[in-house]
Amino acid sequence: DKSEEVKRTCCLIVDNMCKLVEDPAEVLPLMPRLEPLVKSATEKISDPEARGMADRAYNTLKKAAGDAVLQRVTAEEAMKQMKE
Repeated sequence: DKSEEVKRTCCLIVDNMCKLVEDPAEVLPLMPRLEPLVKSATEKISDPEARGMADRAYNTLKKAAGDAVLQRVTAEEAMKQMKE
């Protein structure tokens, strides 16, 4: 199936890109969008080889994010920090 091959290729790209990340905080902004898509691929792809690639990408994505926590900073907080 062409769709599964595209999903497999996308998972391969995610897997390779996550391996290049040194700081887990760099992955966090992407997690809300990527994690559900890759997780869905691990559950819905019927081709065993493509599903294995999705599993590998999902595990690499989680490992790249590590224990980092995304923190939002308001403009006021940023200005306060800059003044200090």
